[in-house]
Amino acid sequence: MALRSKLLLLAVGASSVVFTHGLASVAHAGPAPAVASASSRQHALAVALDGERREVTAQACREAERCVATGGRSYAIPAGADLANATLEVVSLAPDSRVVLVDVPLSGAEPAGSASKGRWVLLLAASAAKGAPHVEKLLVGTLDRPEGLEGEERSKVLLREREGGHERLLLGRRYAHAGLCGRPTTMRVSKLDPADRTWSEAPTVALSAAEREAAVPLIAERAEGGWPEGPSLLHARLASSALGGQRSALTDGDLATSWVETRPGVGEGEFVVMSGEASVPVSGFDLVLRAKGDAPPDRAAPRRVFVATRDQVFSIALGEDAGQEAPGQRYSVGLPKPVRSDCYALVLDEAFGDASHQAVAIAELRAQTPFDGMTLEALAAALDDEAKAEGAAALLNAGDAEAVTAVMNAYPQLSFDARRRALDLVGSGPCTATAPFYVERVLGRGAGDDFDPALDPIARAARDRLRRCRQPATAALGAAISEAGVTKERVWAARELAEIEPAQAVPAILAVLAEGSTAPSESGAKDEVRRGLRVALATAARDRHGAPAVQAALAAPAFAALSPVERVDLLRAVGPALPDLPGGEAAFSFALAEDDGFRTHYLLLPVAADLARAGRAAGTEALKRALAAEQAHLRAAAARAAGGVEALVPQLEAGLADASPRVREAALVGLGATAARVSKGGEAATVKLLSEDRWTFVREEAARALAGRPASPVADRALLTALSADVPKVRLAAVSALGKRKSPGAGEALVAVADGANEPVSLRVAAIRALGDLCYAESAEVLFKLAYRAAYQQLPYDQPLGLAALAALGELHPPGLAEALRPMLAKDRRVAPQVQAIARSVMAGRGRCNGSGAP
Repeated sequence: MALRSKLLLLAVGASSVVFTHGLASVAHAGPAPAVASASSRQHALAVALDGERREVTAQACREAERCVATGGRSYAIPAGADLANATLEVVSLAPDSRVVLVDVPLSGAEPAGSASKGRWVLLLAASAAKGAPHVEKLLVGTLDRPEGLEGEERSKVLLREREGGHERLLLGRRYAHAGLCGRPTTMRVSKLDPADRTWSEAPTVALSAAEREAAVPLIAERAEGGWPEGPSLLHARLASSALGGQRSALTDGDLATSWVETRPGVGEGEFVVMSGEASVPVSGFDLVLRAKGDAPPDRAAPRRVFVATRDQVFSIALGEDAGQEAPGQRYSVGLPKPVRSDCYALVLDEAFGDASHQAVAIAELRAQTPFDGMTLEALAAALDDEAKAEGAAALLNAGDAEAVTAVMNAYPQLSFDARRRALDLVGSGPCTATAPFYVERVLGRGAGDDFDPALDPIARAARDRLRRCRQPATAALGAAISEAGVTKERVWAARELAEIEPAQAVPAILAVLAEGSTAPSESGAKDEVRRGLRVALATAARDRHGAPAVQAALAAPAFAALSPVERVDLLRAVGPALPDLPGGEAAFSFALAEDDGFRTHYLLLPVAADLARAGRAAGTEALKRALAAEQAHLRAAAARAAGGVEALVPQLEAGLADASPRVREAALVGLGATAARVSKGGEAATVKLLSEDRWTFVREEAARALAGRPASPVADRALLTALSADVPKVRLAAVSALGKRKSPGAGEALVAVADGANEPVSLRVAAIRALGDLCYAESAEVLFKLAYRAAYQQLPYDQPLGLAALAALGELHPPGLAEALRPMLAKDRRVAPQVQAIARSVMAGRGRCNGSGAP
């Protein structure tokens, strides 16, 4: 008689059927006692739940008629139990074997973060009929409660399978990571024996009885021909058991290896879960049951297996014992219609031979797809076929290093979209193989003349991949720097290496830095590659990981071996870090001593300034010599570089009287950066330049230089006089300087400029800002008038004037500020929301001035 079974979790509610004396009655809230009748094998058993005492009582009797639980053995119910929904049920295991199941949901005992509270279960049975009546405890504890880290939860479960008019009870464990394509599986299973009520090992429960019964029946037939070539769609990811841990043997394409289950018995329920690709249709399966080289007694062959997808189950029968057939024999089975799934699972069922003493084995399982027979090269080319691209990519992605090589080889012939797919596929390969490929993408090989590594999306993606492959990427980029020649590709490779491995970038760049360079005889655009390499060298040299390599390059023997051009570029690349590097000052001195020409001195002036500001004598002396040089260009560059070097203030002040206006301008810039150390004579010379120099740019720079000096009558008068100059740039610099110096007596003149209708807008804005710097309270009326221009703009320059006035009012914060600005906050379409927001901020602030015109 066929079994009709139903696998279900222990989930019995308050409306469950209760069997008492073999008759069914409906349970009610606070369940009625359950009584299991006596049989030829067992005594009777009465079980009751006492809600007040929170306990279960049970008593075994010779007869069921007068059997009550009162006075029997008691079992405490844990805290958090939901007694209102508890059930008591008599379960019939066989005609003469019964147990009572107590099922109590838990409502408050769950651990922190647990997804389920679980249920407390007590399974009791009466003793054998031959002896004195007593109660047997078969199971007690919490079930259905996950424990462990997220993604690794495990739980105990009790399963019930109905067979005819009786049931089987199975106790096992479920693991979150061991599901069968979305279905829960139960492993480490024990079955309750109805004869002696003991637990014994049982097969894994991978599919429910209902799923097994509803499976689509298929028959696998002997197939001619060899095993299909090309990558397989299926790849084993999880096995319930596997001899030697070799779960991958089922899908590795090697007919000499087998997946072998290790459970006792026929292996029923043992499974392997495989990854697939939902974009690829599967029309059937090929199997090899007996591996090449296996002797017939070694392994048992399956008689029937199940193949499951996310939403379908197929029952595949093997019509002959493959264990008696030739090793490597292929069997094939077609599906009624193609299926698509990202997950497939093979589940063992029945087996041929004496499988109780032989492990069941399967050598290989392969899905039949439209891509069968295609070579790796053909699949790579199919990335450009819109109809096949997704499926081809899935098969290539599931392949090995050879598949990655095929994709890399096909890449130059692919379209842009196909190249994006290929780039993702190459990412699955080993870095040692893929790093050179990614370097070619970063360098734009085959990308066209308009390639820009900073903008090209494929180059950006390849750059990210390279950073995950540091060592192979370093080797590949180093080779590219060496082999690329004097091209942009060499610069791009150097940039990447400088960011990925600065310590390796320094020697790699220095080795080719001057190759093809026209310096020092010619420079300019012809030396573009060398300049790009120097920028990359600076990136590497100023990284802390590149410091040891820089130090080695600056050491006497190595530095002396460099050409003058290479020495200068190395020192410039190191820049501000040079004073802190051992040998840095000595290398600088060596470079100047070996090449005393204009180019070396000129280019090393910023390096000299870095050394001088750090107190290194070599830098100070180099700047001092340059400030006294014959060439005006060198003197001017030295004066600009010397800003902030206090020891050179006398030389900079002397430069204010230089015959070259560019040197005078540069000296003013240098002194402006060292304003605190300028002497009275230096300030007087600056004032004279502001008042008398015939060159506009010198007078403009003189005003800027005075901005950093404290207010003084002589300088303030000169700046006020400059307000009437006929050169707007000089006037603008003077206005800003008066504000920054907080020059007393400048307020009235600045108000006149700020409110001057014929003045340039930029000059008026600067004057308004200067009034805020001065905290000139008398300017409030004009500032209020100007502020309203931002709110009610009529002319293009109204808004810059109004916004500057609002900012100045925020500094002054004069009395009546809130009342004066409040009209701006009214609902008026003419007032922009951002202007209202600024007005609110000004009103809410406290200002820098105290409201009386003083800071």
